[in-house]
Amino acid sequence: MIQVGENKSVIEQAINNTPCLIIDCANRANPHNFFQYQDYFHEVYIIEVELMYKFRDVLKQSFTLINTLQLKSIAITSWKYLFNYQNEKENKEILLHAEELITELSKHVLIYKGMSRE
Repeated sequence: MIQVGENKSVIEQAINNTPCLIIDCANRANPHNFFQYQDYFHEVYIIEVELMYKFRDVLKQSFTLINTLQLKSIAITSWKYLFNYQNEKENKEILLHAEELITELSKHVLIYKGMSRE
């Protein structure tokens, strides 16, 4: 199942469904913003992503992490502004593959996709 919402909201939803992985593409997983959830932090795993290529690689590795960490959910903050190499065709292919990976991941855990209002 894939649910879509604002970046902060999807992080909160994942924290309420631990153990969880947060793939933070939008630099929104600051623990100070989620202080009220501190009791859950020991079951929250965060991977910061700034490059489009790393984003896809993290998604590929998430299948292993689901089993290793017994994840129940994955939150992915908005990937709209990830760094890339300005190759429009390649960027499109990478993002298409990322969407395919997210769809496949959603067959194993809850996926919360963050969207940006920007």
